[in-house]
Amino acid sequence: MSLSLFSGSTDTGSHLVEPDLQLLAAAPDDEVLGEILVLQSELAQQMIFNRRAVNELLAKALKDLPAQQEAAKRREAAEKDMDAWVEVRDSSCQFTKLIRAFVPIS
Repeated sequence: MSLSLFSGSTDTGSHLVEPDLQLLAAAPDDEVLGEILVLQSELAQQMIFNRRAVNELLAKALKDLPAQQEAAKRREAAEKDMDAWVEVRDSSCQFTKLIRAFVPIS
């Protein structure tokens, strides 16, 4: 099945060939329908591209998941340590204020 309407050598000119009836039967009836088909084809190609990209990204994310979980555990431990330090500091400050309130400075 040839998509070209012309065949033959270029030096002697072109000759028309028999039209491909199956191809003509599949052709859209008007220009609007043709444009819709072109846009649907582009949309389908974009969907395939997006699906591949999402699958690759998901595979990378799943591969990196254990490292992300470990990093989250480290952050949580660091937050607990910082909260404990802040609590000790606040207690120390309160203790210092309490001592200053009851012990006269000479």
